[in-house]
Amino acid sequence: MDPELKKKLQKQRMHFSSIQDIQLSHSLFNSHRYNRNNQHYRMLINISELIYHGLITNEKGNDTSFSNFIRDRQMAKLYEKFVLNFYRKHLNSQIYHVYSPKLQWNLNEEVSDGDLSLLPEMRTDIVVENKVTETQLIIDTKYYAETLVTSNWTETEKIRTGHLYQILAYVNNSNYPGNTKGMLLYPSVNKELNANYSIGGKAIHIRTLNLDAEWHVIFERLLSFVEMV
Repeated sequence: MDPELKKKLQKQRMHFSSIQDIQLSHSLFNSHRYNRNNQHYRMLINISELIYHGLITNEKGNDTSFSNFIRDRQMAKLYEKFVLNFYRKHLNSQIYHVYSPKLQWNLNEEVSDGDLSLLPEMRTDIVVENKVTETQLIIDTKYYAETLVTSNWTETEKIRTGHLYQILAYVNNSNYPGNTKGMLLYPSVNKELNANYSIGGKAIHIRTLNLDAEWHVIFERLLSFVEMV
């Protein structure tokens, strides 16, 4: 750990000297329930849980050490939860509804349970609905080292095909009665993306978020995404 950061953390720990330590476990995180009084701690606890999952017991079995916390799956989940909880905390709940629903396929005819079970689940990352404008924005967060990719046939960078198909499936299968839009949200890699498309009559946006920026820049950038809702 960076020595300067370690020194700051040790100072912060002094403020919690009266709080008893607890033994962390998977079940402890799973048993936690949020309500009106503690929901503002949700983001911090989510981050704490991911840090906990990034720890392993060393060979002596006593201490713990980081086992390369920067893992794609863990960071992708943290990125998703960060954006979701940001909107839950900072958007006016009287105007916006923020959640992460599971969408149903718009099937043209009834199918058996067996056939239905073969279809992939459509679990959204973040959905923001404006109750005034009756507009829905489905945000799919993607955490990748490279935002765009090249193919065997061209060096031109492109959006990943699977990502675009996925957000289109979400938008086209949403049963929201108002206007539905989709967004792919990546962390910034080398450059910012602000691409806009209309595909099949649906607005699709490609955006990036610079996680290395100052907090006020991240804050304003995230709020700007929902201005289109």
